Amino acid sequence: MCRSPKMEIEQCEPESAFLDDVGKLVSFVNMYNNTLPEYIRVARMYLFGTPIRRTGAAFRHATPGCIRLKLYSSQQEEHYGSEEAVVDDVVDFPLGPNGDLDFERIKLWWGVKICAALEPYSWKVFRHGDPTKISGIAIHNLTAGRQNAMDLLYVPTETDEYRREEQGTWTHELKWHRRMVAYEPAWYFNRLVALCALFWLFSLIPDAFSSLKYAVIALKSAATALTFTLAVAARWMRELDVMLDYRAPGALLRVRSLM
Repeated sequence: MCRSPKMEIEQCEPESAFLDDVGKLVSFVNMYNNTLPEYIRVARMYLFGTPIRRTGAAFRHATPGCIRLKLYSSQQEEHYGSEEAVVDDVVDFPLGPNGDLDFERIKLWWGVKICAALEPYSWKVFRHGDPTKISGIAIHNLTAGRQNAMDLLYVPTETDEYRREEQGTWTHELKWHRRMVAYEPAWYFNRLVALCALFWLFSLIPDAFSSLKYAVIALKSAATALTFTLAVAARWMRELDVMLDYRAPGALLRVRSLM
């Protein structure tokens, strides 16, 4: 409990901000896709900064704390701003603490060398002072004040690792982590330390791992028993359907013999 206005600013605000962020993310998941995989994707984004790929029109708004990025190839420049323009990929990319966008990480996510933001309506390349990031004010202008989606242009080169068919696959995930390790080893190392610390804290609980082992065995046994029960029930239902079929010879006699 905070006992003074100063302590309230120093101690309560971070906690309230965290709870506010979590509340917004939970509300977002409940509204659009209340499933375990979606909770995992949102948790990875919030804790580890992993972008979330979005396909289709199910998610009309960007994930809280993210900006939606739509990637276009320079090879279809003549179709920009028209219905003929084909989006190569769409992701919700996490913003920085100050609301800025790390442009280097965007390039690493897709594995491209040349990438730039496009101005709304005019579809011209946006020139920003710092080539490594876009400020929150610039994002506000590039999204026409909506803070929801921003268009990007990439120019294919021979050294690009971007493959449209790999997006949303484990191959892309592994390449993304490899590029991040090479670009910023601390980004990966800090998360590895956090994961190890989690297992270490878990090991402090008496008999935690043995209890987990028994729980896994129990779940496997329950799954096996459930599978066997469903198989027997399905076979029994098929035999019952055959016996109740009026076209089956002697069906009525077999039914009476079971009664």
